[in-house]
Amino acid sequence: MFRILLITALFFSFIGNSYAQDDQVKSFLDELEFKYEVDSDNDFKLTFEFEDDRSQLIFINGSIEVYQEVDVVEIWAPVMRFKGNLSKKVANKVLATSNQKKIGAFEIRESVDVKEKLLVYVTKIPLDSITAEQFGAFLHHVLVVADEEEKELTKGKDDW
Repeated sequence: MFRILLITALFFSFIGNSYAQDDQVKSFLDELEFKYEVDSDNDFKLTFEFEDDRSQLIFINGSIEVYQEVDVVEIWAPVMRFKGNLSKKVANKVLATSNQKKIGAFEIRESVDVKEKLLVYVTKIPLDSITAEQFGAFLHHVLVVADEEEKELTKGKDDW
């Protein structure tokens, strides 16, 4: 019986923490005056327009992960869709680009349509130790890198 109560308490403390951090993300976005939607997964979805008539979609995961008692949020943006495996040329290109970045890296994710995959650029940041301005700088970094790579890898397409 004690074990069930302990597991239940841990579960609800995790859920409560997750919602509290969602509130922190929302607070940062509101303070920065960014327009956003919350999608069906409880993720924050934003679209930014660039001066060169390009745009970039970006997501902030609504569920917070915990690493060694530190709340971590994931900010990511799609770069390109593909089927099968990345070509050797593209894989080497994004690995080389990731090596040059101090924060963030490229990842492969399953698309909603499992016939395709997504190449995304991601950064994972601790929420407890940053300001809204710093949060905005992380968002900006993800936006710029994802859009630059999309432009280069898709020969100028702007799908996101």
